[in-house]
Parts: sequence; C-alpha cells; structure tokens
Amino acid sequence: MTQPTTEAEVRKLLDRRLGHAARDDIWSDLIRREWVDGVLSDRGLMKELVDEYRAVERAFPAGRRRMSATPSPPREPQYVEPDERLKALSRRLARLAAEEPAIVAFRAEVLGGQLLAPEDVAAWVKSQAEADGESTLYLGDVAVPPGHTVERGREAGRLRVWVTPPLTLSKETPARSAGGGFLVYAVPGQRAVFRVPVAHGGTLDRLRRLSERLAGSYGWEGDTGKAQAALFVLTGQPPLIPRATITWHIDLGSPVEGRITLDLDPTLGPAAVAKLYWQAREQFPLRRRSHRYRPMTEKHARLAEWADKEGSWRERMEGWNRACPEDHADWHYSDPRNFARDVTHAARRLYGEEAEQ
Repeated sequence: MTQPTTEAEVRKLLDRRLGHAARDDIWSDLIRREWVDGVLSDRGLMKELVDEYRAVERAFPAGRRRMSATPSPPREPQYVEPDERLKALSRRLARLAAEEPAIVAFRAEVLGGQLLAPEDVAAWVKSQAEADGESTLYLGDVAVPPGHTVERGREAGRLRVWVTPPLTLSKETPARSAGGGFLVYAVPGQRAVFRVPVAHGGTLDRLRRLSERLAGSYGWEGDTGKAQAALFVLTGQPPLIPRATITWHIDLGSPVEGRITLDLDPTLGPAAVAKLYWQAREQFPLRRRSHRYRPMTEKHARLAEWADKEGSWRERMEGWNRACPEDHADWHYSDPRNFARDVTHAARRLYGEEAEQ
C-alpha cells in the first residue's frame, strides 16, 4: 500500500473506505483534530480515522443540528491585506531575517546560492521529499518510571533529552501518542497551506525547523506564518503582516459550539473591527442564527442543568423545588410536564440549538 502524502489523497482513501463522499464538515473537524496528520505519518492509522468519522457521523447526522445550514468557515485563518505601512515593515523584517546565519547557510548549501523561482517551489519540495526518503514517526507522551533520570543537553545548538538508564518502550511502558514532523509551506498564487511529512535530519526537516524558528522570532503566526517563512527561505518573498487575522475554532464533538478570534492591528478603527466581526460571525455554522442574541435568564440557565439529572421528571421537579433559592419561590413547579418542557427548552438554548432568537 502506498503511503499518502497529501490531505487530498487521504480523503480519497476515506471516501473509498466509506463507499461515499465524506461530509465536508466532518472532514474539516478530522483535519483540525489531527486525525488526517496521523494517517499522513502512518497509513496504518487509516482504520482509526474511518472509525472516528463514523462515530462523529452517528453523533451528528446530517441536518440534525443544522450543521449544513450555513457555509463551513475556512479551515485556515482569513487575513485582511496589509496597508502600505505594514508592507514596508514586512520588507524590513525580511531584510533582517535574510542576514541570519542559518538562512545564509541554507541558501548557500542547499540552494547553491540561487533562490528558487516562486513557480518552482512545489516541484522542488516534491523532489526533495523523494530524495530525503521515508518520513519519520515520532513518539510522545512517554511516562518515565521510577529509577530513571531525565537528562538534558545541547548538541550543535539543539536541545537533547534522554533517559538514564535507557528506557525500553513496551506494552507496560508505552508512548501514548505518535505523529510525524510536517513542513508547512505555501505556493504563490494559492491560498491553501500545504503540509508534507519529513524525514528526520533531511533537507525538508532542516527547512521545517528553520521556518518554524523564523515564524516565532518575527511574529509570522500560525501555520500560515510558518508556510510563508518557508516560502521566504526558498524564494526571498517577504511574509506580509496582515492588518487583521480571523480564526474560527470549532469542535463538532463539544457542547461549546466554538469561538471566533480576531487578531488586529491597533490602527484599525472600531467601525472596521465591528464589520470584520460581523463578517466572521456570518460564516460561523451556528445551529440557529439570526441577527439578535437574547441572553438566558438565571432561572433558565439553572433549569438547563437539570436536563442531565437522574430520575423521573417528577423526581427532578421535586429536586428542583427543594434547590430553589428562598427568595425565588415563584420558580417552583407543580406540574412535571411544564417542568420537562422548560428544562428541555433551556437545555437546547444552552447547547446552542436555540441560542438565538
């Protein structure tokens, strides 16, 4: 079996295993929770990805929670293009970064002192991945048992961590996670960020570590920042600092529907910020969305918590009445049917199904 090297190849495998096209919303969730990265590191994890897809599909049947009522937000953040000041600052940072010894060395030793043409980046990465060989799988979250000492040191400027005496991983002392190292890179003219698993110590691994360090040092944030840093190392194209970054955080498996993050340049005015938020909110897949939010009252927020209580509705109603604050005797119920109705409605609002009116 051929090891997939792109997300598109993993999705084709998933479609084939399912016998139908995977849903876009569940696919995006699997990417976000790094299930797809796992398969890119080890095709043997494909069965687990299929099982997870089916579990999410059972929990969230199409249309049950109105997940398809609005367009899915982009997986990657969206950016507001920089103004002339930020463009100049971007060029300035790129000139400073170009003088760093590690970049000078990479361009001299790997690129032969000649930067790549932007249109040659994708082919160069593919060719280099083949030359580097099979990608490396890394183990993590290893518990160190008593009798072993964790030691640290540096070699060639890089941190090294090891255990004395040597630790043998086994069923009794396993690693609890496994994954690959990925080079994140960009291709000019395309908005997508590309990811390729790399071989430890290979040229692409060297580029990965270099671009990640640059992104952290110069404020080129997120996967897009790392991708732009890699493109800069290869082509000299400066990463642009956006005026704003919009990020959606969505977890289909969580009762908390998600969050929206705005990362803003301080020069943006209040009206521009309000417009950005409005646009971001319009792309958020709320289960029921309108333009006005009605907050929950204290009573209904408390009622929602009784949806998960054990016992019959009469028993829960009696428990609710006993738990009511003394100054809220008007919250008491005498009819279990009315109590069940109000609890169910409050719970649906709490979990977002009727959060907006």
